[in-house]
Amino acid sequence: MEFPKTLTVNVTEKEIKEGEPDNCRECAVARAVQDIFPEYLVDVDDKIRIRIDVNGRNWGVWDAIYPLPFEAEQFIRAFDRGEEVRPFTFNTEKQ
Repeated sequence: MEFPKTLTVNVTEKEIKEGEPDNCRECAVARAVQDIFPEYLVDVDDKIRIRIDVNGRNWGVWDAIYPLPFEAEQFIRAFDRGEEVRPFTFNTEKQ
């Protein structure tokens, strides 16, 4: 799969309600990215990392890496602390 140079991530109320704080694979941002690439494993910390999930094994080389913009980092910190957050959209460029 060819990953886009610019990734637009739309974090909706659904991802916020279903997301899990302090979980890099199930937070609201990770869930929003997972909606874009459902067949891939998504991991979010200081970057968005995406790789193919081979037979349930979480190993391998990352297929795409996108830096996390400051506004998304702030959102994740607030989300992890249990603070009120609102839906938002951000763009990031593939590394």
